This record gives sequence, C-alpha cells and structure tokens, in this order.
Amino acid sequence: CSCLAILAKTLLAPYLGVSFLLIYRPLQKMIQYSLETLSPEFFSNQFKIDELIFFFPCKEHEVYDPYYPDQEYGFITMRALNFEFEVFVEAKNSELALEMKKQVLEVVERLVEFDTYNRTSTYNEILCFIVIKMNRVILDYGATTVNTSWRKCFERSIDGDWSYVGLW
Repeated sequence: CSCLAILAKTLLAPYLGVSFLLIYRPLQKMIQYSLETLSPEFFSNQFKIDELIFFFPCKEHEVYDPYYPDQEYGFITMRALNFEFEVFVEAKNSELALEMKKQVLEVVERLVEFDTYNRTSTYNEILCFIVIKMNRVILDYGATTVNTSWRKCFERSIDGDWSYVGLW
C-alpha cells in the first residue's frame, strides 16, 4: 500500500491538487471512533459536574430548541481515546436539579452502552455531542465517510429503564 501511495503522490499530486487526498485516503487504515473498547468507568472518572460551563444557546447552536428558546444548558468536553465530544445538560439558574444530577451520572456510566447500540459499519460514525434532558438522551453523530449526520434518542420509562426510541 505504501508503494502505491508514494507512486500516486509523486505522479498525480501535482496534477490533482486537493483531489490527491481522495485517492490516498482509502489506502489508509480507517480510524474507528466507537466507544465499545472503553470501560463504563472511563467516562465516569473524567466527568465532573462542578466543571460544567453554563450558557444560553443562540438560534444557530446545535442544541437550541425553538420550543424552549430560554433553556439554559451546562456543558463539558469529554475525551475518548482519539477524539473529543461535548456533553450538554439542561440546567436552570446555572445549576442542575438533584434528579438531573443523578440522571447525568447514570447516563455517563451507560455512555458506552448507548454508543454501541445500533451502530453501522458503513459510515464509521463519530460521536459529536450528547444532549441530556430530563428522561431523554440524544446522541448526535457525524459520518466520517460521507457528508451526513443523525441523532439517536433514548428515553427513560417510569420504571427507570432506558430504551432506544429511534433516529432523529
């Protein structure tokens, strides 16, 4: 593979410019962005509720909800092995209610489980951000192989079990 890549780079790059990346990329080993190799404690150990930064999203922000335009969120950046993603949590008056704190900790513990549910091998998706609302979790993904994105939604039932609702 490396000989072919060097040959392509030497012969084609001057003529193709940026298009060279499209030729060379399939020859590289695809980076996997699944969290399945991580233990549930991996995220529990790095998530600190007292480090949340609170803000009101503008209309252009990905977590802005037109039905709740005055919704405040707290966020923190989490790091997986080879990428980062944000966690957004519904808040009020720059703090989390006790029930929300419990739910956030539970979601962070179950993040690996939520991430591995209904994954595809076609798009090599990467987790971009998570939105945690009361009794609902939304995981936003972007594909690394084509130009698309989608959201997976989980809801907590009255008995406390989480279930997959579908794609958004």
